[in-house]
Amino acid sequence: MTPYLDIGLILTQNKENENQSWPPIMIRSLQGKVESFGKKDLTLNVGGVGYSVFCNPEKYSLGQDLKLLIHYHWNSENGPTLFGFSSELEIEVFKTILDCPKVGPSSAMSILSQVDAKNFIMLIMTEDEAALSKFNGVGGKTAKNLILFLKEKFEKNKLYELTSSVEQGSKKTVLINDLKMALLALEYSPLAVSKVCAEFYTDQEDHSFDQMLKVSLKKLNSLQR
Repeated sequence: MTPYLDIGLILTQNKENENQSWPPIMIRSLQGKVESFGKKDLTLNVGGVGYSVFCNPEKYSLGQDLKLLIHYHWNSENGPTLFGFSSELEIEVFKTILDCPKVGPSSAMSILSQVDAKNFIMLIMTEDEAALSKFNGVGGKTAKNLILFLKEKFEKNKLYELTSSVEQGSKKTVLINDLKMALLALEYSPLAVSKVCAEFYTDQEDHSFDQMLKVSLKKLNSLQR
């Protein structure tokens, strides 16, 4: 059986020792083999030691060789928690979400488990409150707060460059926003709708709303088969 490193015990013991620096452990990344899955986490075997890492486990497979970028979170009641990400963009978006009032790491991870980081930026920049509010754990109030606090941050940092093709206020943007509303009203999943609609931002051809709706419905129905 793989031994498990009790980081919480180590930290607690070291914190009680005034001669120790705090925090004594800083983990930037972990690389190893996926050993098992939980509902919201996985166990990564690194050199014979199993680390419990909260992530989107559906993205990975058992036995996979994996490197995760780590966000280390300390809670005074529950101790340390490791959150894992597969890309720099993903972890930077996660950290930016944490700047929002009343949004903790578990909620931020839940959001990024339902939509990829690039599409999440797109939803914020286009102020797509309807799509955001459809995610589990995100209601209308939280969606408004996310847009309010994140849009300016994404505009000021390099994360927005990845979605710079989004032309706010353009005819295409208005059409795509209307398309999202229509598809969400038909109760397709927000993640699937975001992925399908995102393709129209980079499409060089001009489409009418009816054409876009027809293409989107075909793609969404094929995803459900």
